[in-house]
Amino acid sequence: MLNHIIIQALQDSDNYNNDGTINWNFVESDLWNHSVASLYSKEEKVNAIENFPESLIPSVKRGK
Repeated sequence: MLNHIIIQALQDSDNYNNDGTINWNFVESDLWNHSVASLYSKEEKVNAIENFPESLIPSVKRGK
């Protein structure tokens, strides 16, 4: 479920910097503020961000 939340956050163009790189601070914020975030421990959320597989990063138009 945590990977799914991160993938959702990566679909949001607001979570990318102007140069097209991912703003992981924004993605992490989306994760922590998600409606089911309270079901997971701090360690689980941190682990999900730190170990998110690059292969799961969706191809989206990055940048503005």
